[in-house]
Amino acid sequence: STLGMHLERLNALAMANTLYLRALEVEPLAETMYRNLMRCAHAQNDPSAAFSAYRRCRETLSVILGKRPSAETEKLAISIGLIQALP
Repeated sequence: STLGMHLERLNALAMANTLYLRALEVEPLAETMYRNLMRCAHAQNDPSAAFSAYRRCRETLSVILGKRPSAETEKLAISIGLIQALP
């Protein structure tokens, strides 16, 4: 969300996080919001919350759509140290 990204730039990470969580309540398949949550948690030095957002994304997409997260989500998870790249 544009507002969330603006809040992130202002370093209002808790507010951005709340916004992203609310967006996911409305649209649980909004993979972008999971990435935003992961990025916010990482910026707040909270790897547990970042991994929780990634895991929630992976499980939601798997159960509802039978899909894995997109390459963009996987790349973010690797870049912030949540998962390891496959050889």
